Amino acid sequence: MAIDDNNTLFVAYQDFPQSSKATVQKYQDVVSSIDAEEYSSKENGIYPNPTSDKLFVSKKSENTAFTIFNSLGAELEKGIISGNSINVSQLDNGVYYLQLSGNDKISRMKFIKQ
Repeated sequence: MAIDDNNTLFVAYQDFPQSSKATVQKYQDVVSSIDAEEYSSKENGIYPNPTSDKLFVSKKSENTAFTIFNSLGAELEKGIISGNSINVSQLDNGVYYLQLSGNDKISRMKFIKQ
């Protein structure tokens, strides 16, 4: 796994346990340097952080789209925020990145699922 100067994440893995082939996945603009403290409060967008079942979004516009990525940059879930929360109860415990898209703006925030 490596991140280049353009914030592109590269992940290499072996295709099969007995195979000599390897695959390299490229994820552009998925992971950015985010200070957990910066996004941990209600005023800055998402709460509670850490969470166990629902993640509430305080700064959103109508029809805000969301995408959840794991710590390797793989897309896990996407949709439109209904009300002001996103159900994350189905996620395993760990660190995730939430991308919000709306009104020609994109924001990314780190959250922890417990």
